Amino acid sequence: MRAIWTQYFSVLFLILINTNCNNAQVSFVNPERLFTNDELNELYAIVEKFDSVLLKSFDVVSVKKAYMTFAIKTLENAEQGQGVIKYDEILTIYQQVEEYDIAKEIWWSNQSTHYGTTGININMNGKYLAYLKAVGEFYPFIYEYTRELELHQDLGSAQILSAFASNSIDFNFTDINIRLIFAIHYLTFYNL
Repeated sequence: MRAIWTQYFSVLFLILINTNCNNAQVSFVNPERLFTNDELNELYAIVEKFDSVLLKSFDVVSVKKAYMTFAIKTLENAEQGQGVIKYDEILTIYQQVEEYDIAKEIWWSNQSTHYGTTGININMNGKYLAYLKAVGEFYPFIYEYTRELELHQDLGSAQILSAFASNSIDFNFTDINIRLIFAIHYLTFYNL
């Protein structure tokens, strides 16, 4: 009888795991092995750090809810030009991840200062842009975002910022690719 209950709970456990994971994308799109394993680990770390700040800032336990709250508050505050989370928290994340090898594939920095830091923008020649194009094959908005980014060569374009803020409330925040793009977008925006 004990063996039957053990089997029953094992099957139930597997069903629950499968049900909870069906809608979540837990690995990065990596076309033609664009990123090395070390770079993938660094990308996961960026998402983890951003997840952590959002969970803490909005005092929620659901990553999806944290990102959705951030997206909604960003859209609401855009007209007043107010940030949603403290600049220091974003700066701390960026200072940690700028040491990663993958950082040079995502950002380039300029010497003009913004709030006492070096400004950054998306590296138009880095692996991250190729990654955006690959993710854009699955998400029409990311395709358009990448196209606009290439056209303007600057994430600080009002058109890009406005479109990202207004479309982000429809993002699938269970997909780690979307959370990475979201995190990099706002790490860059806060440090332009």
